Amino acid sequence: MGDTQENTNIYDVLVIGAGISGIDAAYRLKSAFPDSSYTLLESRCVLGGTWSFWQYPGFRSDSYMSGYAFPWYKWTEVRGIADGDAIWRYVDEAARSQGIDKKIKYSHRVVGASWSTAAALWTLIVDTPQGQQLFKANFVFNCSGYYDYETPFESPIPGLERFKGTVAVPQFWPQDLDYSGKKMIIIGSGATAITLLPSLAQKAGHITMLQRSPSYVLSVTAIRPIDRIGRKFLPETAVRFISYWTTLFTEVIFLGFLSNFPSAGKKLIMKLMAKQLPDDIHVDKHFNPSYNPFEQRLCMCPDGDFFKALRKPHVEIMTDFIDTVTPEGIRTKDGTFIEADIIVPATGLKINPVGGVPLEVDGKLVELGNRFTWRGCMVEGVSNAGVVLGYFSNSWTPGADCGVQQLVRVIKRMKKTGTTVVTPYMAPDEKDQDAQPFFDTNATYMVAARPRMPQVHKQGTWSGRRNWLRDCIGDWWNGIEKGLKYTGGKAKDT
Repeated sequence: MGDTQENTNIYDVLVIGAGISGIDAAYRLKSAFPDSSYTLLESRCVLGGTWSFWQYPGFRSDSYMSGYAFPWYKWTEVRGIADGDAIWRYVDEAARSQGIDKKIKYSHRVVGASWSTAAALWTLIVDTPQGQQLFKANFVFNCSGYYDYETPFESPIPGLERFKGTVAVPQFWPQDLDYSGKKMIIIGSGATAITLLPSLAQKAGHITMLQRSPSYVLSVTAIRPIDRIGRKFLPETAVRFISYWTTLFTEVIFLGFLSNFPSAGKKLIMKLMAKQLPDDIHVDKHFNPSYNPFEQRLCMCPDGDFFKALRKPHVEIMTDFIDTVTPEGIRTKDGTFIEADIIVPATGLKINPVGGVPLEVDGKLVELGNRFTWRGCMVEGVSNAGVVLGYFSNSWTPGADCGVQQLVRVIKRMKKTGTTVVTPYMAPDEKDQDAQPFFDTNATYMVAARPRMPQVHKQGTWSGRRNWLRDCIGDWWNGIEKGLKYTGGKAKDT
């Protein structure tokens, strides 16, 4: 994997990424193993991951912070749907409160990872400000997320290169862009488009949301009654407790309802959307997705800000395919021409499993698309490595924390038995079961990434993570022995 570097750093555990998953992993590690050494390798010059990266207008959470926040560090703001800056400050404050910020090595990009079974050691090749270095550890937590920070998803938009105006990609939003009074087109119907529209509508002269296919949009209160009223009569700890558990169980119950009763769920959501739309926007045309609600993440808008924006005279929504982009705007398949000064392609993310880091096991490259995941947090055949990902359909953090705590239990078992290597393995008959994608969603950009993502089973040891309650029960029921082989060290092979 390249020339050998002289500068070698050895730790018990290496954490890749200092976003919300990486900070949570660091907290769980330091709490469970206070005598073990660890460090976080962060490719950027700041912690926070998503929340320090995205800068487009209106950027915010799309789930309640009472569930999204760390379970070990309270979210003190009353507003449940928070803006990106507030969340970044919270993550930064949480890291500092535990001294985790001092364990982060910034501008350290992992470009290769190699496992040696004989040495029971991972060797990471890392680009640093001081040049390329080697970092070694017995265990690695990959907390780098699931999308590419440097390259956006390239949705085919015919003729976009001919446009004479500004193309503002949300992932790299130009901070000096003045869109006051300008004619704008947002291409897309996902969470980014739903978030952008109300914010851009405040200054834009005219704005059109052009979608190929509709999404479900659910209006929620930005400040929930328990957070607004409860704080007046209850202690802060009681409000936090009630709010946290209410959020988790509400998500589980609602997703369960949508999954088991898709027709009723769709009817309910469409009825709620129809009530908030102006008379000239028909729910059946613009908000009637071809998929069931649970098949893609629901878009949330705080206090109905998205629907309020659609009532403004200079805001419209169109559902049609793009024929071509011209120098002055977009022509749709039905012949409609939309003039624009600025086009905003909010068409998804480029999925980048394990941060795009090439993985080698005993000199052989690991093809993730051919592997299964153990309990959604380890990869078949890859020893001493955790892949920490949150929920796609629910709040992210409970899923990430669930995975981290499962990995901590595995390491505790290794320490207790004196083993040095743990490897997920599948019995031949298990491989014959029907494989499913890791992220069970039919979003275009996710479907495009399936060949590069690990696979899962619908249930059992090799199932992915779907919701907090199911995963907690599954982790307890399946334990930390089924599907894992513990070897090495002074103990006997098990």
